[in-house]
Amino acid sequence: MTTRTTLPDPHLNPIQDLRAQRNHAAYILDTLTDFQAQLPTPDPFITRQIAALEASLDRTSLPEHYRVAVVGSFKVGKSSFINKVCDLGNLASVSTNPETATITSFRYDTAARAEVHFLSRATWTRMAAIHSEDPSDPQARRYQRFYEKVVSQHQRDEVAREAGKEVQERDHDALLAEYVTDENRPIVLRCDDWNDRKQRKAFAAQVKKYVSSRDPLHCLVERVEIFAPIPLISEGIELIDTPGLDDTDAYRVQATEREVNDVDAILFLTHSGRSYSQSDKDFIITQVRKRRLRSLKMAITKIDVTYDAAVRQAQEDDEDIPTLAEHKQEELERIRSALNETLDEILRKSELTPEESQYFTRMLGDVDIFFTSSHWHDLGTEVDEKIRNRQRSGIPELQQVLAKMFQNADIVQEARASIGDAISLLLKQIEAYIQQQRSLEQDLEQEKKVESELIHTQQLVTARLKTFARKIDLRLENSRMLDQLDQDFVNTRIRQISVYVQDIINQFEQEDLIRHWRERREGGWLYLSRFSQLVANRTFAAFESLIQRFQEPMLKAAQTTERHVDAFVEDLATLSKEHELFRHDTIELVDAIRSRLRVDRSVLREIIESEQQRISERIEDFMDDRMQQRIDEARQSVTLASGRGTTVMQNDEVRRFYDEFADIVRPGFEKYLHGQFQHYLDIVAERLSGVYKSLNQEIEIRLDEQRSLVSEILSNQERGNGLAMRTAINALELRLAEHPPLLAPAAPTPAAATLNRPHRVRA
Repeated sequence: MTTRTTLPDPHLNPIQDLRAQRNHAAYILDTLTDFQAQLPTPDPFITRQIAALEASLDRTSLPEHYRVAVVGSFKVGKSSFINKVCDLGNLASVSTNPETATITSFRYDTAARAEVHFLSRATWTRMAAIHSEDPSDPQARRYQRFYEKVVSQHQRDEVAREAGKEVQERDHDALLAEYVTDENRPIVLRCDDWNDRKQRKAFAAQVKKYVSSRDPLHCLVERVEIFAPIPLISEGIELIDTPGLDDTDAYRVQATEREVNDVDAILFLTHSGRSYSQSDKDFIITQVRKRRLRSLKMAITKIDVTYDAAVRQAQEDDEDIPTLAEHKQEELERIRSALNETLDEILRKSELTPEESQYFTRMLGDVDIFFTSSHWHDLGTEVDEKIRNRQRSGIPELQQVLAKMFQNADIVQEARASIGDAISLLLKQIEAYIQQQRSLEQDLEQEKKVESELIHTQQLVTARLKTFARKIDLRLENSRMLDQLDQDFVNTRIRQISVYVQDIINQFEQEDLIRHWRERREGGWLYLSRFSQLVANRTFAAFESLIQRFQEPMLKAAQTTERHVDAFVEDLATLSKEHELFRHDTIELVDAIRSRLRVDRSVLREIIESEQQRISERIEDFMDDRMQQRIDEARQSVTLASGRGTTVMQNDEVRRFYDEFADIVRPGFEKYLHGQFQHYLDIVAERLSGVYKSLNQEIEIRLDEQRSLVSEILSNQERGNGLAMRTAINALELRLAEHPPLLAPAAPTPAAATLNRPHRVRA
């Protein structure tokens, strides 16, 4: 049997190639399962290979959709942008006012429809309770906004009625009874003929009342899912329209932030020539902190506006008119500069070294930036003119990028590499297994020699195993211990980081001190919903630089450990050459160890960085219930302040609160960072240690299985089962030598759905 290496097919796109390799793996899985069924008793080695292949198929399955959120400030043109790139007309809600108030997703389906999901009655009741306790809470604001919108709707209806128009009377109780239920079933809106413009326009009008910020219904809607035969998203892309980052209603901003936490990629929109708002800056810094920049792309809209302005300016100054390419390059440099300035604000205050600062700056430098113009996209009357304008609009280029986002995603590339490596390794081990089976059959007359060699080999491996385990445990335990000098450094650095928290507390205090006393009396202060995020964005760079300082001891420990493992692997390889009967099992062990080492060498930094990322994400989770209780008490005290000197009394209470707030938050934050830092050291060491301990256990299990295997083969020979075993081995070798149909037929759209079918069913 000749082992074949599984290589990517250059004629297939990445998703098709992954599907082909998974079909190949499923073919091998069927073959091994059939072989196992022919054996007198299950073979532990074959059982392991089946389990490993099943696990690999599970790991390499992909989500049904690759979710891309379109994010940006309000009026930046998110809905208009989606309409253009998807050729939707005006399906995504567009208006002169900040319009999109509900998370709206677009998925591929041949049957056009919209599913409108509403809040449950339990959720609405909880919002009512929040509103009675704290009207300034974002969720309480949503509850209140619903009633305000109903009143506004009544006023608009009255004007329409006076103008002779027919209106549908709706009061808040009727709306709640109709839409907010215990069953929480979605309303389905249908468009029977997607190609009919009138039907599509009527469908868009139906959808609009559930997503428009002008309609009270949007307050009751959880999300809207639109399914339509849109070619751009037919390969599994799901586009998501979101409310603006600087929406005046915080509950809609929170909805966007929650959605962004659960997407695969982000398309961030901003106007050409426009400076970044504070909400834009906060969003980008949050993506840096949460390591999402690899999945972030920027679309700069309205490039036509700034280009026309540049042309006019050049004409007025009697200078050479810039080309569009030159203008884009100038705008690109301006944007990159603005991004770096945003990050520099954080890095300068974090007192990082130039090398540490470059670590974060490189992240922003890798973000892809595209320029688009909806105006140019629709401009022209002649066919050639339309084609030229569409090309320079930048939208066709971005359409191609979006269409291939899923294909080129890290998850697809990693799955292809993983399943390919698993197949290659398994075929190599099966080949060694077949050779060993035949070798054992030839040595059956030397039963005593077999038993003696088995015992001797086990003793040799066990002795090496104990020495190996002692070295590993000692090295890894030393790697997580800090000496007093290191501990003092950590303590000092964390105290310095907590000073940044005081700066943010002072900022919030000053904002609340200048508020009018009436606003504060009504609870209009202490808006701390973004406090944790600001703290996290302000401190993460300094805390990560602290973690990076202690990466080197971990990496050195791992390198030393690798040398111990390399020596142990060489011992096993030598045993394999000296003891022919154990060649297959030793090859499997050596391959398993080398495979894990390859993973450890390449993934060790990923393990470390993933822990950094997890910690950076959780920095904003340090606030506790005790702090929330104190916030509620402070609001109540300010509300009760009255009479002469109200403003002074309120200010005294505001200052008193923030003094207490700092006394609680800063030590709590320092304690939290200490805990996260130690957790980081422990988790990395434990994961490394776990790899090697599991190897020890696996080797011991394999030795016992090897002894059982030899005994089983000898027993089969005595019972006359040797012929059946040889027949099964020959059939196995023949089936694996055949080339299975690697490429499945074209899958129905969305194509990604076929990646999730049970792996025993081949297309």
